[in-house]
Amino acid sequence: MTILCGSNYVIVCGSLGVVHRVKGWRLPSALVPYVGTPHEDVPTPELERYRQWMTGPDRWVGHLHELWAIEDVLERREP
Repeated sequence: MTILCGSNYVIVCGSLGVVHRVKGWRLPSALVPYVGTPHEDVPTPELERYRQWMTGPDRWVGHLHELWAIEDVLERREP
């Protein structure tokens, strides 16, 4: 889950809006140069690869906000 901030009483989830690593998941080497890069600035093939990496067979849906943010960027790029 992408937790943006939290306390004993509340957890705020959302999208970081950038390509980032996830603890315990090996990021493909082609995506390493884009770590910290906003989704809008990542070329479409690499952004699609990042989305596929986030939704791999051993993944869980806790990163739904990230996936929505990636989908929004990809939808804006479609002709």
